[in-house]
Amino acid sequence: MEVISLVGIFAGTMSILGYLPQIIKSQKLKSMKEVSFLLLLLFTLSSLLWMTYGFYKADSILGGLSTITFSMGLMLIIMKFVYERKYLKYFSDQRIVS
Repeated sequence: MEVISLVGIFAGTMSILGYLPQIIKSQKLKSMKEVSFLLLLLFTLSSLLWMTYGFYKADSILGGLSTITFSMGLMLIIMKFVYERKYLKYFSDQRIVS
């Protein structure tokens, strides 16, 4: 294996590991209100483009790692919608009762 391939594997692994703390924290707190939707959208679209490029170039390392990163980004976007919907529903219910 070439050194540059190891660099690619390390870079992709770092991208994946970068998402993990946010996923864990958001799942634990059941909140994503502090996370920017635009940030999530741009990172996830970037991962999708890298995945497409990797598979087009027949680079299974880039394509595979980008697929994992894209999936994690998509997971965070879904969590953002689910948790913000619950948050908004809670506060709208509180206003009705008050």
